[in-house]
Amino acid sequence: MMEKWSSRYRTVEFIATIMLCLAAYIYESIHFPRSIFFLGGYTLFLAFILIRHRMDKKLTSRVLVLTTYLVSILLVIFLESTSRYIINYFIHMLYILLMIELSMTLKNIKDLWIGALIIMAGMYKYIVLVMYKPVISTYAELVFFLLLNAMSLIVIVLMQNVRDERRKLEQANIKLQSYSDQVEALTEIETRNTIASEIHDSLGHNLTALIMQLEMTSHLLSTDPENAKNLLNEAKDTARNNLVAVRKAVKAMDQASEVHDIERLIRDFSIKTGVQISWEIDQNCLRTFDEKKCIYRAIQETMTNAVRHGEATELNITLKCYDRILLSVKDNGNTQAVVEFGYGLSKLKDRFEGLGGEISVILNDGFEFKGYLPVIHTDFSGGK
Repeated sequence: MMEKWSSRYRTVEFIATIMLCLAAYIYESIHFPRSIFFLGGYTLFLAFILIRHRMDKKLTSRVLVLTTYLVSILLVIFLESTSRYIINYFIHMLYILLMIELSMTLKNIKDLWIGALIIMAGMYKYIVLVMYKPVISTYAELVFFLLLNAMSLIVIVLMQNVRDERRKLEQANIKLQSYSDQVEALTEIETRNTIASEIHDSLGHNLTALIMQLEMTSHLLSTDPENAKNLLNEAKDTARNNLVAVRKAVKAMDQASEVHDIERLIRDFSIKTGVQISWEIDQNCLRTFDEKKCIYRAIQETMTNAVRHGEATELNITLKCYDRILLSVKDNGNTQAVVEFGYGLSKLKDRFEGLGGEISVILNDGFEFKGYLPVIHTDFSGGK
């Protein structure tokens, strides 16, 4: 964003310099040969504006960029020295244009000495004016422009700090997004491993027995039909028991492992970000996979937003069952403005509404997210 503004400003600076050149030329009533030096100095000043613009696009070394600023300062000094006035304000405005440009492009606070140099070069003419005309009006003008230049330096420092904080925030956002992707991938892998383990441990032995029973039944069909019939009934019982085992495994994973994943998500997030998180999760609230996925995503999104946008240091998460399921995520962030539903919150709204629920957000000494889901009574017994 700052790069776009600096590029636009240089266009404005280029046009303003041309206008100041014409105004100074008329004001000075310059004639040949002095006009050659005057127009040559302005032309070089314009050229260095374009050079710095190209350097920004090519990421040129800071030493070379600072050198162009030094040359521009010397050009303004040269133009002022050719003036027949103590101060030609049309020429002097070039110092202000340089200060504004520097405030938008300075990338290292150590290079602030360039700004100080611009101020010193600009104040020299005012000192000469005071020496030439030591009256209260010239002193007032000197003090005014000195304060104006000092404020310019302060603005440069503040803008540099803003750029530094923005870079840090962008890096933090990248790390948070990377962490979110890792958690999602690890959760998926762990869920697959859990399912594989359940299938291997609970069903492997029974399915092997069922195959053996069916093979024995096929051998006895012609020689001992009665015994084959008994084995077939036993095989049916084994198949029914396997079906019950499958349903129990699904119920166990749906009620336990996903809740454990939510708690792990919260715990890992607290460890990696340093945010203090207290939580109370009622494991019996969530009965279906869709409910678990909805709540998981809601906690994941709100925790990330609390740190990314609100710079929160504390979080409180509760999941309770009343006449409906209530998820509450409260942070102590500095969110002050009215919350706009971006992609993340809009996605959560769709998830909750897709399950017959709703969400709400509250700004009260921080940000609080509330999500509601209807209580669904699901039968996981062995029947159809």
